This record gives sequence, structure tokens and C-alpha cells, in this order.
Amino acid sequence: MKTRSKARRTNEPSFLEIEPKAGFALRGQRKLHFVTGLFDTIARTYDLLNIFISLGMTSVWRWLALSALRKRVVPQSCDDRHVSARPGRVRRQRCDDSDDEECALSRSHIRVLDVGCGTGASTRAAARRMRACAAIRGFKLHVEGLDCSPEMLRIAGETKDDACCTYTRGDAENLPYRDGVFDAVLSVYTLRNFGTIAIALKEMVRVTRSGGSVLLLDAFVPRNVVVRALLRVWMRGIVPAIAGLLSHSRAYEYLAESIQGSTPAADVAAMLRKLGCVDVQVVDMMFGSAAYIVATKQ
Repeated sequence: MKTRSKARRTNEPSFLEIEPKAGFALRGQRKLHFVTGLFDTIARTYDLLNIFISLGMTSVWRWLALSALRKRVVPQSCDDRHVSARPGRVRRQRCDDSDDEECALSRSHIRVLDVGCGTGASTRAAARRMRACAAIRGFKLHVEGLDCSPEMLRIAGETKDDACCTYTRGDAENLPYRDGVFDAVLSVYTLRNFGTIAIALKEMVRVTRSGGSVLLLDAFVPRNVVVRALLRVWMRGIVPAIAGLLSHSRAYEYLAESIQGSTPAADVAAMLRKLGCVDVQVVDMMFGSAAYIVATKQ
């Protein structure tokens, strides 16, 4: 497992010097610096507290979302160009002369990008969810995790249970990849942390190949008034108090603000359609307090 990093210097104030609500409203490099400092601070306890905050549902939601992604990615990764010789074996057809280098490469590999990978939990989960199906169809799987937090990436790099995963430090609004190099791009519980969601989505779609898939999973504000009120009490009152015993309470005050101010899932889906995605589906979970959006790039 490899981790690549590029250090950045800035004179911006740390997240401790900015009120959580003001931090959520930041844009561009200021927001990037803010969330980098925040997640560096809570990296060690982040996954554990995520399970607590969601009452243990984050792993379930991630499994459901990745299952939906797998159904799109594995069959579409050049399966139509492979012919089964007999049960249990796959015979590859040769590329036409008109096929380009990327096409030839994609016939032997499935490449997945996890934007805002954090400690690599979703990166490894994607690898586990797709590896068996990819191998049966004769593909090699590579899952790349990208995050802005050096501390999160350091923890991700310490986990050596998946050789097909690599990690890179970078900015979701300026992805360091060529156009159309991934069969799938996913972002799990990170949309609210981008400076400008529209720019990040544009970048994710850009690096996805034609026919590839985009998956977004995040927490949203429920439409039901009662559920929305309960979520507000939970996130603004109870979670920061308990999180303060294990981590930094101000970081979780920010996370509460980010959920309350999140862009509705329907609006995110509309952005993907404007970027040329089709077959866009929104699946609500837990009364709309979480949802995943999956789409195909034309």
C-alpha cells in the first residue's frame, strides 16, 4: 500500500480559531485548509465516533451504496467485450485497431477513485465489495483513495490488509488525474466538506470514463419535520458533548452544522444531470437522514 503526499503551506487560521458555522461557509482554499486541520485533529477517533453518531448505521449505508455501485461498474467494465469460453473461464476478445490506449487498459483493470477517503475505510470497503466479482470476470482491481488530511492518510497507510489500495493527498476540487481514467468515482460522507460542491462534482465526473459510474453517499437533512428536529437535538446537543470526551467537541459542532446546511440530495442529483450524467438514482435511508446518489457518465 502506498501513500503519496504533497505538502502545502498557508497562513490561514486553524479550525480552532473559526466558529463551526463560519467554517462551514468557507469556500475554496480557505475551506480546504479548515477541514484539513479539523480532520487532522480528529483522525484517530473519527471512525469510532462515526459509528456512534449514526447509531452503527454508517457501515450498513456504505455496504448498500457500494452494492449499487458494483452492479453498475463490474458488468460495464468491458464485460460486453468478453466472451465466456465455458463456465468458470473467460476468453478475451482483441481490441479493434480504433481502440485507444485507455480502452485497452480498462479491459484488464477496474480502476476506482475514492474522493475524501479519510482513514481509508470506504476505500477498503470498495475493494472488498468489488474484488471477487472483478476476479471472476478476469479483471485486476485498483482502488485509489484521495484526501486532503495528512493524518487521515497516515492512518490509512498503516492498514496493510489490502494490496490493491493506494492513497494520495490532494484536493477534490482539483483532482490530479487525467480525464476519464477511472471506471468509478465515489465520495462517502464528504460532500459537505467541499468548498464548492459543484466544482468537486465536475472534477469527479471529469475523471470518470464514459459509461463509468459516480457514487455519492452522505448525511442530509430529513424532509420529515419530527425526524429533522430529533436529528438537530442529537447532532447539536448530544453528539458534541459525548465526542468531547474522546476527541475535540468543536470538530463535531462543525459536523452538526455541515449536516444542517447540506445541499439536498435532489439538488446534488440535478447537478450530476447538468454535468452529463444519466440514470441518476437517489436512494433515501433512515427517513432521509442519509442517502446515496448513483449515476452513469454518458
